[in-house]
Formats: sequence, C-alpha cells, structure tokens
Amino acid sequence: MADSPNLFERIKRHFEQQTGVAAAPGPSTVDAFVQEIRRKQTLIQALDDFIRNIYVADGLRTQDAQRSVAESLVELTYYGQHSSNGLLITDDGYFFTALHCIENDGHHPLDQARVRLYDGTIYPVEKVCARLKSEDLAIVKAAIPTPCRARQYRFYNTNVLDNDAVVLLSRWNGTLVAKDGSITHANYVITVRNTNHPDIVYYNHFLTDHASIHGDSGGTITTPDGRVAGLVSGGNYMITSGVKLIRLLDLLHGYKRHIQRSLE
Repeated sequence: MADSPNLFERIKRHFEQQTGVAAAPGPSTVDAFVQEIRRKQTLIQALDDFIRNIYVADGLRTQDAQRSVAESLVELTYYGQHSSNGLLITDDGYFFTALHCIENDGHHPLDQARVRLYDGTIYPVEKVCARLKSEDLAIVKAAIPTPCRARQYRFYNTNVLDNDAVVLLSRWNGTLVAKDGSITHANYVITVRNTNHPDIVYYNHFLTDHASIHGDSGGTITTPDGRVAGLVSGGNYMITSGVKLIRLLDLLHGYKRHIQRSLE
C-alpha cells in the first residue's frame, strides 16, 4: 500500500521532532526515519537483554565472568590523558560511569573525551545519555563501530553480606589494575558537602577498605569470582565508596523507558 501524503507528513514531522533536522522531501526522509526506529528497537532489545542477563548470569563460568568484566572495563581519557573508568553495557559503546567523571566544572569537555578498550583501541565519546545526580551515576555513549549487543555479567547483592572479599578494578594507560579488599558497610548513607555540590546525599552507596585514588572512579568493584557489586564513586587512602549495581539497573530502566516513549 502506498504511503498517503498525510502519512508522509506525519513521518516528516516526527522525524524533525526526533532529530532536530529539517527533513528533505522524498523517500529518503522515510528511509532515515525507519532506520532510526530500527536502531532504537535494537537498542531497547539490547538493554532488555542486559537487565535480564544480570539476573540469570549465574550460568556464566567463573573464568568467563572474570574475563567479561576485565574486557568490558573502559578507560576514559581527556586530551589523551587518563581520567577515569567505565563499564560497558553494550558492545557498541553504551557504558556506565560516575557522573563526576564527565561533569566537573568544564574540566571534562565532551569533544575531548575518548574511551580506550582492553585491546588498546580508542573511540570518541558521543553523548551523555542519562544522569542520576543523587547517586553520582551516568550512562554515556561512545562511538564503537560494532553491532548493538548486550554485555553479560554476574550480579553480587551488596545488601546481603558485609566483609566479603572484593576486588577494585580500574584501567590505567591501557593496563588493568586490581586492588584486593573487602566490603565494610553494605548499607551506608554518605553525605557529601563541597563548594560545587553543597548537599548531596548518596543513599545507595556501600563502602570497602580499598585505598582508592583520583582516577579510580568509574572502575568496578567485583567479587573474586567475577560478580559485579557496583561502580567506584570516590574514596581516599582508607576507603572506597561504590554505587550499588541495582542503582545502575534503575537508571538503565529509566533510559530504556525514555527510548520507548520516543517511539510512541
């Protein structure tokens, strides 16, 4: 059935609303719009897969779980210098990181942001997709030219046990760095007051006894058998504060709903 003029006009208006770009007359507009719909549908499926995999990934062998985390840890750089870390959600470059790693008083210009993968390849950062300021958490997209497929990890519930052994993983100048430690407070409310953010309360963080330094942020906190507990937010020479994985999933759910609404 041929597209009616009214249908074409609706597609044209929707395309312009979604992209902010004036649509040229003709079939190319429809093709571009259809491609964008398919891209979003693929992304929604990948995010669904990621969330579902978190809850069923106990089937991963320990060595596969460990390798998955190690190979999915990306190094975030600015002006070619190490800055922080992130954890991939999808193969094509969606990743979690601490919000302060990408928003810090103009010190982190997006056009200078790059991610370095475990194999040394480097790609530009495209955009910040979602933010959760109350937990120092963000979803960011890097331009990695691969199909949109979900990464798979094991899940560790930090609400259950204290004093379990965990490893802080970060990537520095292409090298994976591991620090051994343990969870000291599984349920911890930390209030941060400084000149930039005078009253931020992190309700869903947990503490470990790792000595973290500037540049570890966005790294992962995992158990020795490769279960992801959360993401590094901050710390000092005595403690590390981590964002619980469940909060990462909450932010991901919200971002997925945002994409779904854009298709309605």
